[in-house]
Amino acid sequence: MTSLSSNQVVIDAGIGWRLFTPHPDQAMLEQQLSLQRAAGVRLVASTLWRYEVTRILTMALYFKQLTLHEVEAANRLSGLFDIDLIPPDADLVTAALAWTVRLRARIPHRQLPCITTMTPRACRFQCASSMVT
Repeated sequence: MTSLSSNQVVIDAGIGWRLFTPHPDQAMLEQQLSLQRAAGVRLVASTLWRYEVTRILTMALYFKQLTLHEVEAANRLSGLFDIDLIPPDADLVTAALAWTVRLRARIPHRQLPCITTMTPRACRFQCASSMVT
Protein backbone atom coordinates (compact mmCIF):
# COMPACT_ATOMS: atom_id res chain seq x y z
CA MET A 1 0.00 0.00 0.00
CA THR A 2 1.19 3.51 -0.81
CA SER A 3 0.70 5.92 2.04
CA LEU A 4 1.34 9.59 2.57
CA SER A 5 3.37 10.91 5.43
CA SER A 6 2.93 14.18 7.28
CA ASN A 7 5.71 15.79 5.23
CA GLN A 8 3.81 15.33 1.95
CA VAL A 9 1.12 17.48 0.38
CA VAL A 10 -1.05 16.22 -2.48
CA ILE A 11 -1.31 18.81 -5.23
CA ASP A 12 -4.52 18.70 -7.22
CA ALA A 13 -4.58 19.42 -10.95
CA GLY A 14 -6.73 22.48 -10.21
CA ILE A 15 -3.79 23.94 -8.32
CA GLY A 16 -1.63 23.30 -11.40
CA TRP A 17 -4.12 25.27 -13.47
CA ARG A 18 -3.62 28.25 -11.18
CA LEU A 19 0.15 27.83 -10.87
CA PHE A 20 0.97 27.66 -14.56
CA THR A 21 -1.40 30.24 -16.05
CA PRO A 22 -1.88 33.96 -15.48
CA HIS A 23 -4.19 34.07 -12.49
CA PRO A 24 -4.75 36.39 -9.49
CA ASP A 25 -3.91 33.50 -7.10
CA GLN A 26 -0.67 32.55 -8.89
CA ALA A 27 1.75 34.57 -6.72
CA MET A 28 0.04 33.47 -3.50
CA LEU A 29 0.19 29.81 -4.55
CA GLU A 30 3.85 30.06 -5.51
CA GLN A 31 4.61 31.64 -2.13
CA GLN A 32 2.63 28.97 -0.24
CA LEU A 33 4.36 26.14 -2.08
CA SER A 34 7.78 27.74 -1.54
CA LEU A 35 7.09 27.93 2.19
CA GLN A 36 5.97 24.30 2.22
CA ARG A 37 9.10 23.18 0.36
CA ALA A 38 11.33 25.24 2.66
CA ALA A 39 9.72 23.40 5.58
CA GLY A 40 10.73 20.08 3.99
CA VAL A 41 7.34 19.17 2.56
CA ARG A 42 7.28 17.06 -0.60
CA LEU A 43 4.65 17.78 -3.23
CA VAL A 44 2.99 14.62 -4.54
CA ALA A 45 0.23 13.68 -6.97
CA SER A 46 -1.14 10.72 -8.88
CA THR A 47 0.72 9.63 -12.00
CA LEU A 48 -2.28 11.00 -13.93
CA TRP A 49 -1.59 14.53 -12.65
CA ARG A 50 -0.07 15.90 -15.89
CA TYR A 51 -2.96 14.47 -17.90
CA GLU A 52 -5.44 16.12 -15.51
CA VAL A 53 -3.63 19.47 -15.74
CA THR A 54 -3.65 19.20 -19.55
CA ARG A 55 -7.38 18.42 -19.48
CA ILE A 56 -8.12 21.56 -17.45
CA LEU A 57 -5.93 23.66 -19.75
CA THR A 58 -7.71 22.24 -22.80
CA MET A 59 -11.07 23.11 -21.28
CA ALA A 60 -9.85 26.65 -20.58
CA LEU A 61 -8.79 26.94 -24.22
CA TYR A 62 -12.16 25.61 -25.41
CA PHE A 63 -14.03 28.14 -23.22
CA LYS A 64 -11.69 30.91 -24.45
CA GLN A 65 -10.30 31.56 -20.97
CA LEU A 66 -6.74 30.98 -22.25
CA THR A 67 -5.03 31.33 -25.60
CA LEU A 68 -3.27 28.45 -27.33
CA HIS A 69 0.06 30.12 -26.50
CA GLU A 70 -0.85 30.27 -22.78
CA VAL A 71 -1.95 26.62 -22.79
CA GLU A 72 1.25 25.47 -24.49
CA ALA A 73 3.38 27.47 -22.04
CA ALA A 74 1.45 26.13 -19.04
CA ASN A 75 1.75 22.58 -20.33
CA ARG A 76 5.54 22.99 -20.61
CA LEU A 77 5.69 24.38 -17.06
CA SER A 78 3.70 21.46 -15.70
CA GLY A 79 6.31 19.10 -17.15
CA LEU A 80 9.09 20.97 -15.35
CA PHE A 81 7.26 21.23 -12.03
CA ASP A 82 9.03 19.51 -9.13
CA ILE A 83 6.46 16.99 -7.95
CA ASP A 84 6.66 13.32 -7.01
CA LEU A 85 4.17 11.28 -9.00
CA ILE A 86 2.81 8.24 -7.19
CA PRO A 87 0.98 5.43 -8.97
CA PRO A 88 -2.35 4.73 -7.30
CA ASP A 89 -2.89 1.29 -5.83
CA ALA A 90 -6.15 -0.36 -4.77
CA ASP A 91 -5.94 1.01 -1.21
CA LEU A 92 -5.43 4.60 -2.37
CA VAL A 93 -8.29 4.34 -4.88
CA THR A 94 -10.59 2.97 -2.16
CA ALA A 95 -9.53 5.75 0.23
CA ALA A 96 -10.10 8.40 -2.47
CA LEU A 97 -13.59 7.09 -3.14
CA ALA A 98 -14.45 7.09 0.57
CA TRP A 99 -13.09 10.63 0.96
CA THR A 100 -15.07 11.88 -2.06
CA VAL A 101 -18.30 10.31 -0.80
CA ARG A 102 -17.69 11.87 2.62
CA LEU A 103 -16.94 15.26 1.06
CA ARG A 104 -20.05 15.22 -1.15
CA ALA A 105 -22.20 14.30 1.85
CA ARG A 106 -21.01 17.44 3.64
CA ILE A 107 -20.81 20.03 0.87
CA PRO A 108 -23.35 20.84 -1.85
CA HIS A 109 -21.91 19.97 -5.30
CA ARG A 110 -21.92 23.58 -6.50
CA GLN A 111 -19.54 24.49 -3.66
CA LEU A 112 -16.98 21.72 -4.23
CA PRO A 113 -13.43 22.90 -4.99
CA CYS A 114 -11.31 21.95 -8.00
CA ILE A 115 -10.31 18.59 -6.64
CA THR A 116 -13.73 17.21 -7.45
CA THR A 117 -15.27 19.60 -9.98
CA MET A 118 -12.20 19.85 -12.23
CA THR A 119 -13.60 22.76 -14.22
CA PRO A 120 -11.67 26.00 -14.62
CA ARG A 121 -14.85 28.09 -14.41
CA ALA A 122 -15.80 26.74 -10.98
CA CYS A 123 -12.31 26.54 -9.48
CA ARG A 124 -11.76 28.17 -6.14
CA PHE A 125 -8.52 27.87 -4.18
CA GLN A 126 -9.57 26.13 -1.00
CA CYS A 127 -8.21 23.34 1.07
CA ALA A 128 -10.92 20.73 0.55
CA SER A 129 -9.71 18.56 3.42
CA SER A 130 -10.25 21.43 5.89
CA MET A 131 -13.95 21.46 4.96
CA VAL A 132 -14.42 17.85 6.07
CA THR A 133 -14.11 16.85 9.70
